[in-house]
Amino acid sequence: IASWPGQIKAGTTSDHISAFWDMMPTFADMIGADHPENIDGISMLPALTNQGTQKEHEYLYWEFNSVGGR
Repeated sequence: IASWPGQIKAGTTSDHISAFWDMMPTFADMIGADHPENIDGISMLPALTNQGTQKEHEYLYWEFNSVGGR
């Protein structure tokens, strides 16, 4: 869910899949700041604003290690 009046058209939807680590590069792109190139995050600004070409993750993977078998 995102709201950015004048940048993100109200009521739009996207099938773009992202993860938390995409937030930092997205916020950096929003303000025109540099971000490290050696991170897993991909800016989702093109998907949010429907401008430009959206890069996608080749895959997403993470684990949850439950301690004690719970």
